[in-house]
Amino acid sequence: MTAEDTYKVLMDITGFVRCGILIALLAALWKRIISEDIRTRRMILFLILFFYLNFSDHLSIPTAIKYPMVIGFVAVYCYVLKLCEWERPVFLLLFVYNLHTVSYLIADSIYLETADMLIDRVDMDQPDAIERIYLSSYFSMALLLIAEAVLIFVLYRIFIRLSIDLSGLRLWEFMFLSALNVFGIVFSYTMLKLSIIQMDTSTFILYDDAPDMIWKIPLLSSLLLVGEYSSLYVFSRYKKYLGEREYLYMREQDLRSLRDRVEESQVLYGSMQTLRHDINNHIQTIRGLIDAGEQARAKKYFDRITELTDGMDMRYSTGNALCDVVLNDKSRLADRYGINMEVSFIYPEGISDFDMGIILSNLLDNAIEACEKLGSKDRIIDVSLRTEGPCVLLTVANPYDGDVIFDKESGLPVSTKPDGVHGLGLANVAMIAEDHLGRIMINAEGGVFSVSVMLQLSSDS
Repeated sequence: MTAEDTYKVLMDITGFVRCGILIALLAALWKRIISEDIRTRRMILFLILFFYLNFSDHLSIPTAIKYPMVIGFVAVYCYVLKLCEWERPVFLLLFVYNLHTVSYLIADSIYLETADMLIDRVDMDQPDAIERIYLSSYFSMALLLIAEAVLIFVLYRIFIRLSIDLSGLRLWEFMFLSALNVFGIVFSYTMLKLSIIQMDTSTFILYDDAPDMIWKIPLLSSLLLVGEYSSLYVFSRYKKYLGEREYLYMREQDLRSLRDRVEESQVLYGSMQTLRHDINNHIQTIRGLIDAGEQARAKKYFDRITELTDGMDMRYSTGNALCDVVLNDKSRLADRYGINMEVSFIYPEGISDFDMGIILSNLLDNAIEACEKLGSKDRIIDVSLRTEGPCVLLTVANPYDGDVIFDKESGLPVSTKPDGVHGLGLANVAMIAEDHLGRIMINAEGGVFSVSVMLQLSSDS
């Protein structure tokens, strides 16, 4: 085999390896951005893409056709399997290919500088000069692959450190984040096309006619990457800000609701005190009606008193008025749906009663909603609170039906409601737990869904 034949084989191997780097980057980012996919199914997808890209290279399919087909195939794949909307996978493909092409453009400058330096050292008068030129090209090509792989690995690690959340990516967000990706891809291909242009009588070589482009192009490529990552960082901070603002809004709504219930409870307690004060008068009135033979009027009078006392039933007494209101309100709601509540709860000093009220309200709302979907015999909610050293552990457990899908980033169940209120409630509970130096623990096994919230006691709560 001649040196030229060997060079052609190595060029084919180089293309094969570069395609492998591209697919490896896609697989690594896919696992984080589109986490809903199953591993085995995901691996089959990447193998199909790997062989398709290599096969299309051998057939010399134009880039303008090859990569749009990949994007279309992946978008259909996500749509058919109901993984996510099309914006996330299309952004991912554009982002990966932008990193791939821009990294190659930067590494290509290193390759050209190294190749020129090595070839200049070859003595053309030597009989093995051609073999030495090809050997220099082999070495430079290996350096190109190493440089490109290192750049892509560094860019991947930077993306991971930024902790970008692309869940629920909308159209305008997709357009904002993808603009620089598209520009980077077009820029890279334009520079590669302009690097060598075959004229009628000569060949234009960009780096020979404009030597300063050997460092200007990598600089522009690096600035493109900085711009893309800056956009991702700003987007991530913006999403985090929106999420925190939404959680704070939900918490404010919960606090407002609890304050209203406290005011109502004060009226309720006042009514109970009045009723207790007048109970002897009511008993004497009923007895007088019975003695007078007015049984019908006595029964009607008794029914009116019963109606007044029905709304004053305080089944649970925890040692805190606000927690009493929440537990008794949710107990009456549970009774309405035929749900049994078992409560073992004594309010712990050292925890904000409003925070504890928000936690109880959110967890019990979710538990009641889950029990509504079950048969009557299975409808039971267990509420328990125990103190362990400087911490308290509140647990709400209930049976459930169906599958519970957990978000890998937050560890919380994915909301099944279109408006996501269920997810916001648990996220609000998680934030309160963090404020109290605690955490939320969720378990869904054996048909029982339980949420445990650990809170650290504080002397100034």
